[in-house]
Amino acid sequence: NPFSRGPIPDVFNTLESLRELSLDKTHLTGTIPAWIGKFSELRLLDLRSNSLTGSIPAALADLAQLKYLMLNENLLIGSVPDSFGTLPGLMVASFHHNGIQGGVGQLCSANSDVQLLTTDCDSVSCPCCE
Repeated sequence: NPFSRGPIPDVFNTLESLRELSLDKTHLTGTIPAWIGKFSELRLLDLRSNSLTGSIPAALADLAQLKYLMLNENLLIGSVPDSFGTLPGLMVASFHHNGIQGGVGQLCSANSDVQLLTTDCDSVSCPCCE
């Protein structure tokens, strides 16, 4: 594993036409950098099963091409940014096994394209949990 227990490497910041970023189970720590939101072509962001901390950056809502967002099984806190409901093609959003509380923005609304949303229903309010 080239990422032995550290933050998401800044080297990815230079890959402007990145379409998939899959760093699941790579022992990442620290926060999710806001610069990930600049990848206008990103379709898959998989950061599950790490030890990432902090809140989910609102800048991820700038990922207009994003289809799959997997942030489950980390140490994230706070709520899902309301702006995530504006992601037009987001189909899968996975947030379970974190410290996320509150709502999930507009991801459960009738206007959302989300087909699969996983979260911890005991700490998150969402119509899909009822």
